[in-house]
Amino acid sequence: MRAGGPISASRPDPRHARPGVTPASDVILPGVIIDASREPRLQFEDGEPFAIESCEVQRDIERSTLTNILRDGIPLPLPIGSRVTLWAGPNVVFVGRAVDETSVLDLLSSESDEELRNDETI
Repeated sequence: MRAGGPISASRPDPRHARPGVTPASDVILPGVIIDASREPRLQFEDGEPFAIESCEVQRDIERSTLTNILRDGIPLPLPIGSRVTLWAGPNVVFVGRAVDETSVLDLLSSESDEELRNDETI
C-alpha cells in the first residue's frame, strides 16, 4: 500500500491528472457545418428528400445531434418523433429521430434494436 492509502478504481489518482486535459466524457467536438456547397437535403421518414440551406452536426463522445437546420433563411421546424435523414449530394451523412422541433438525435443514441423496423439495423 502506498502512503496516503489505496487508490480507488472508480476515482482517478489526482497526482496523475494532466493539467489542461479534459476528461473524454466532457469532450464536445466542434460542430460540422453542412452548407449549400454540399447540396444538403433532408428526408422525413420515407418521403422525398428536399433541399435545405444549411445545418450543423454536433458530436460528443456519446451522441451526435443534427441542429441549426435552415431552409430559405429560417429555422425548419421538425416533426417530433420522425426519422430524419440528412443527405449531402448522393450520400447519407446522418440518420436519427427528431427529439424536438429543432434537433435530431442520431439513430444509435435514440433507438434500440427492438424499436427498429424489420429492415433496419444499427
